[in-house]
Amino acid sequence: MNCEDRFAGDVLWACFQVVDAVDQLARELHHDAAMLIGNYHQALFDWHQLVEAHGVEAVNALLAAREAA
Repeated sequence: MNCEDRFAGDVLWACFQVVDAVDQLARELHHDAAMLIGNYHQALFDWHQLVEAHGVEAVNALLAAREAA
């Protein structure tokens, strides 16, 4: 293998490392986004359950009291 072939191989390897790193980052961001969306949906569902059980006025009053504290 001559010097140019070795250099070309090193460049190709480095490019694959960057692609792998970007792919890993995208997977982690996707996981984080999915987790955040799941948390949002759970919070929304919990709020809906509280409203059904106690009424929207009671839930809003409780939230206002918590913000004031």
